[in-house]
Amino acid sequence: MENLYELLEEAAYKVPTKGIVVVNNSQCDLFLTYSELRDKSKKIAFILKSYYQVKSDSKIIISVEKSEDFILLFWGCVMAGCIPVLMPSVQFSNKKSIAFERLKNAIEILGVVTLITNDINLFEYYKSSFHKAVYFEDIMKQLELLQDYSLHISKRDSEDLCVIQFSSGSTGAPKGVMLNFNNILANLKIKTLADEITT
Repeated sequence: MENLYELLEEAAYKVPTKGIVVVNNSQCDLFLTYSELRDKSKKIAFILKSYYQVKSDSKIIISVEKSEDFILLFWGCVMAGCIPVLMPSVQFSNKKSIAFERLKNAIEILGVVTLITNDINLFEYYKSSFHKAVYFEDIMKQLELLQDYSLHISKRDSEDLCVIQFSSGSTGAPKGVMLNFNNILANLKIKTLADEITT
């Protein structure tokens, strides 16, 4: 197995009723089966590619508040053949925050990116720049309306870039750590063995 999406496809096929639990401290926990995660992620990938014309290998900064939204967007980007860039939730109203500075620094390092945010003011700000900005609530509305769709998932090699994760920047400006599919899958394998996780 060389790709993360193949891992999700296998889980959805072999254990479709099992899945992940998103722990919400202030609300009820959310359970999402592997098959639900796969199906919603594929729809998001289709929306990104068809409606927003996001190209394969595009770098997409994910900056949303809820963990479940982050998870769906992460897998949607992977299914679309894009490179998710992991960032904390950023609020435009708090431009002096560390998170906002990290976002600006990341964009300077990466160049042209697509930003997906659930902060309407941040969306409006970057929409007017040369970057592409997508309002997360619009994706969710399109997701609910989407019925028939066809998604071609491009073949990715194990050495292809999978995700970019920015460090905390505690000793300076954040650095983008580039992880390929092999890096992620190797870490998952080690974690699975160490924690004695079974299906």
